[in-house]
Amino acid sequence: MFETQKKQGNDLYISVKSKDINKTDLKILKEAELHYLKAFTFASTDDEKSSIQKNLMMVELKRLLYVNQDFEYQINQFNLALIRYYEAKSFGEIENCKPQKWISDLGSTVSTYLKNMCQDLQKKGYKLAQQVTFLSQLKEKVQDQRGEFKVKIFFQIIKIQEQIIEEFKTQKNLNKAENEFFYYSQNVQQANLIAEESNEELIKIDIQDRLQQLSKGQAEYDAIRLLNQGKNIFQECLKQKQQQSSYKMIDSEEIWQAIDLFKSLIKNYEGNYFMIEGEAFANLGFIQQEMFGNQSTKFREYMHSAVTLGLSIDSYCSEDWFVKSKNTLKILQKQEIERDQALRDKWRQENKELYDKVVEEKSKGVKSFIQWIMVAHKSPNQDEAFVITESDYSNMKKTLLRVIRLYHSDKIINQTEHFKNIAREIMFILNAFFETYK
Repeated sequence: MFETQKKQGNDLYISVKSKDINKTDLKILKEAELHYLKAFTFASTDDEKSSIQKNLMMVELKRLLYVNQDFEYQINQFNLALIRYYEAKSFGEIENCKPQKWISDLGSTVSTYLKNMCQDLQKKGYKLAQQVTFLSQLKEKVQDQRGEFKVKIFFQIIKIQEQIIEEFKTQKNLNKAENEFFYYSQNVQQANLIAEESNEELIKIDIQDRLQQLSKGQAEYDAIRLLNQGKNIFQECLKQKQQQSSYKMIDSEEIWQAIDLFKSLIKNYEGNYFMIEGEAFANLGFIQQEMFGNQSTKFREYMHSAVTLGLSIDSYCSEDWFVKSKNTLKILQKQEIERDQALRDKWRQENKELYDKVVEEKSKGVKSFIQWIMVAHKSPNQDEAFVITESDYSNMKKTLLRVIRLYHSDKIINQTEHFKNIAREIMFILNAFFETYK
């Protein structure tokens, strides 16, 4: 009788298609369930009982595919499937009557249906926040004896919450991002408690990593708060400057408070949040520019730091502060090049005879030019041990590099401006020679 009832139940179960079942399919599954229940009454061994409970579990899971199901129906069916799962597992583990793989596959089947149920939320058009609401209700109502599947629901929730947080950040809605992060933190902590009792090692490791990152995540919002406080003060100072012709930003106590906020951010969170740190440097630069103009050394340093940090994240960064900093830096560099060119032209005119001699020696070739400068314009870095022999010219690239180091600006920083200008002209020519030997 056991085998007969089981076979009749199997035949009916198999006849139901595995997708979008209707009311007729539900009736067939009900008949299959009745046969399985009768078979269970005839079961004489734990092996047979575990097999029937597994089949009953599959019936409950297949009912989840009913096209007109609502939330309560889904919860009810999933809970019924869990009851059958634990029964099948319990009978299967008695004296190891079922292989370990059979029991493992049992859990995998339930997990697959749970995963599909979660994925169906997106297919049904549920937005991320709606998915979290649904899964949170599922988490609360599901009757999971050992938390094996509740931890997976938790895991799904925190992954979706992570997406929501990133969306809010992209939209610059940091208040909502921080609020969502608060609930995300709570779920991670609760999930960690459940995960500790489960056998889901990968999920356990992932949640533990997230738990360790919570303090860093909160620190990011603290850094953003400092940044926004500083920016708001700076904007108010700019408004006052525009409205009052006599207003001097440098005399404002508020602007120094903004500067302290930006500096505190950089000091406390250095190397952790490049974009936030970069924006803080940019604002320090804009403040320096407003107070001291483009010639301020600090202004240039801050602009360089801002652009460097922005580029370390994204070379195509479209943030306003980055674009403005990058464009400002380009203007400064162009001005520096033009200023240097003007100074070179002036020096060349004032020292025309010397400059003409350098050009004349250049025309004689690289070997002759090196021999000339090492006598006529000996570098202070050129000691008695520094010698260029005839054989050295067989490797001109290596020889040029040795000579270039003698006249490099970093090596002659303490020399007179006149010698620095001569060295600069020599370097132009040495670099041009070097290009031909690359």
